[in-house]
Order: sequence, then C-alpha cells, then structure tokens
Amino acid sequence: MEPKILPDCFICLFGREIQDGELQMATGETVAHLNYLWHRGNISRRLNDDGRYEYQSDRDARYVDAE
Repeated sequence: MEPKILPDCFICLFGREIQDGELQMATGETVAHLNYLWHRGNISRRLNDDGRYEYQSDRDARYVDAE
C-alpha cells in the first residue's frame, strides 16, 4: 500500500466522499484516528517533500490487543 496524506484517508474512514461543510470535522476525526494508530505502532508517519505527513500501514503491526 502506498503512503497517503490525510485527505486520502477520508474514504477509508468514512466510506464516502467528504463535503465542504464536513471538512473540518472529518479532518479532526481522521487526525485523531491516525495519531492513535501511529502511537500504537500500527502505522508509520513521515514528512514528505511538501511538508505534509504521509501515513502508511505496517504489515507487521499488531492490530488486536494481546491482553
């Protein structure tokens, strides 16, 4: 899977295109979800040449709590 910038993740999270009036809410929700996954080690994050974060899933990540 190729790295994605934040707006490219909307369709995965919400299952539909985001309208202009929903953009702020969708951005906040997406950042929260991505930060959670990043802090758990499920995805990686890096700054691209444009200074925007790119996110990518980690195929070796643990997605279910072992406890």
